Amino acid sequence: MRLSELLKVSGLDPALDTDVTGITADSREVKPGNLFAALSGTDADGWSFVRSAIEKGAVAILAGAEHSHEDVPVYCHAVSDPRQELARLADRFEGAKPAVVAAVTGTNGKTSVAHFTRQIWQQMDIAAASIGTLGLVTDESTAYLNYTTPDPVLLHKILHQLKDAHIDHVVLEASSHGLDQRRVDSAGISIAAFTNFTRDHMDYHSGAEAYLQAKLGLVTRVVQDGGTVVLNADSDVFDRFKDAANARNLKVIAYGYAGADLRLIKSKSHAHGQLVKLEVYGREVCLDLPLAGEFQAMNVLCALGMVIAADGDVMTALSTLTKLESVPGRMELAAKLPNGAGVYVDFAHTPDALETVLRAVRPHTGNRLITVFGCG
Repeated sequence: MRLSELLKVSGLDPALDTDVTGITADSREVKPGNLFAALSGTDADGWSFVRSAIEKGAVAILAGAEHSHEDVPVYCHAVSDPRQELARLADRFEGAKPAVVAAVTGTNGKTSVAHFTRQIWQQMDIAAASIGTLGLVTDESTAYLNYTTPDPVLLHKILHQLKDAHIDHVVLEASSHGLDQRRVDSAGISIAAFTNFTRDHMDYHSGAEAYLQAKLGLVTRVVQDGGTVVLNADSDVFDRFKDAANARNLKVIAYGYAGADLRLIKSKSHAHGQLVKLEVYGREVCLDLPLAGEFQAMNVLCALGMVIAADGDVMTALSTLTKLESVPGRMELAAKLPNGAGVYVDFAHTPDALETVLRAVRPHTGNRLITVFGCG
């Protein structure tokens, strides 16, 4: 792709207009013909690596408008938000993605919701994939990724590969870091979901409000016009997300005990899962979910909402829920002791998540509930 076409710049000096062979924000990975994104990070400023990138063959630089580029011998594309521009350029360079791209954010539950959404689609004979903590997961394989939400260059490469593999439905986890750093901007997201909001990642965000604003970005900025948002009506910040959706005239699907569309009426635990009574768009439905923990029922409702938002048939989707499998390492029944006691493994690493897990396991426990926990 020509540089002028990639950047949508008219009147570019013919001497600087050249073929772009790739995009990277890592100066160590620059190859001849690449555009190098000199992004400012928490540990280093990419601008300090511009010379090194050019020596390796970079033909253009993407940078913030604050940098002086008079002495840079290649074209410098200076913008006010280089991270968001990088996402746009990655999308433009790859040029293809699945027809349905959904994203879920929230402090807890992202991995489970993505896992369940992909499973429901696959059981409905829809080729689907999920991108997140578990990696890139399809019906055939799993490929490990370094981050919950990949950087935009890698993300758009993956989306292109999925499209080429005739996978037209994908759900991804949108972490607060990924949203704040614009990694999922321009990913063609038409469906967004929010699970819950508790204190986390205070080593990165300046406070709880900044953390919330990062999450809200999925609704206020990322999801496409005319899209749908699936929201946890039981959350303390439900109104913040609903107001943000209404301000953009996005369709809202509300789930939870207070959900107007997908309501959990009650849940009764048993040895191998839970019996749930739901109200789905006014119709009562009783199901036996093979999953432990009321919060998993909530995650299933969120996933169901995303499938419905993608024009999935409601009754067909409901018929798949009794066959769902839990996420490896998320409320996973790892063993049964000789006395019948179950051993569960979970990823909980925040106070709220640990409390939720303990409350979820309690109904499955006859005597003592023993907890072993640590920190990653």
